[in-house]
Amino acid sequence: MREAQQYFVPRNLEAAARFCGALALCSALLQLACTLGVPGFSGGQTGWSLAGAAAGAGLGLLALTMPQRLPPVFWFLVPVTAVLLVFLLDLVTQDASVSGQIYFFLPVLFAAYQLRAGLTAIVLAEAILASTAVQFLLLSWADAVTGTGAMAGSMAVATWLMVRSRERERRLVEGLAARERHVSALVAGSSDVIALCEPDGTVTYPMGEDAVGFLV
Repeated sequence: MREAQQYFVPRNLEAAARFCGALALCSALLQLACTLGVPGFSGGQTGWSLAGAAAGAGLGLLALTMPQRLPPVFWFLVPVTAVLLVFLLDLVTQDASVSGQIYFFLPVLFAAYQLRAGLTAIVLAEAILASTAVQFLLLSWADAVTGTGAMAGSMAVATWLMVRSRERERRLVEGLAARERHVSALVAGSSDVIALCEPDGTVTYPMGEDAVGFLV
C-alpha cells in the first residue's frame, strides 16, 4: 500500500505545493466570481457552488501551509480536477478560442514536471479529450478539426519536452551525487575509485544512456 502511495508523490513537494495552492485559490476565487456574477452559472445551486469555492480555498491554504498532511494521491487529483474545471468553464462561457484553451496547458505542464510518466500520460490524454470536446461542441466541424490538431500537437510536444528536460536534470543530479561519493572515496584512498580514473585524471560515472565525466 505504501509503495502504491509513493507512486503519486511529486518529485518536489514544496514546488508542487506552491503551484497547487495558487491554482486552488485562483480557482476558488474564479468560481466565487462566476457564481455571484454570471446568471445561471450554478444552475440554482448557489449554496453548493459557494461551498465548493470555500472547499477549494481551504485545500489551497492547506497545500501551501501543510503539504505533508495531504495524501499522495492529492497531487495527481489536482491536475485532473483542473482540466475538468477548465472544460466546464469553457462550456459555460462558450469560449473555444485560444484564450480559453490555453489554460489546459497548466495542469499538463505541472504533471509533466512533478508526476511520473504514467500519471502524466493520463493528464495529457484527459486534457486532449477535454479540449477536443469543447471545440467540437462550440465550433464548426472544420474549425474543430484544425483547432484540435493544433492543441493536441502543442500539448503533446510541450509534455515531451518537459519530461525530457526533467529526466536530463535527474541524471545530472545523480551524476553530481555520484561524483561527490567517488571523490570522497578517492580522498579516503578507495582502490575502486582509483581504478575508474583515466590517465588524464578524468573519472567517468555511467548514468544510463549518458555518461557524466568530471576532472578531479
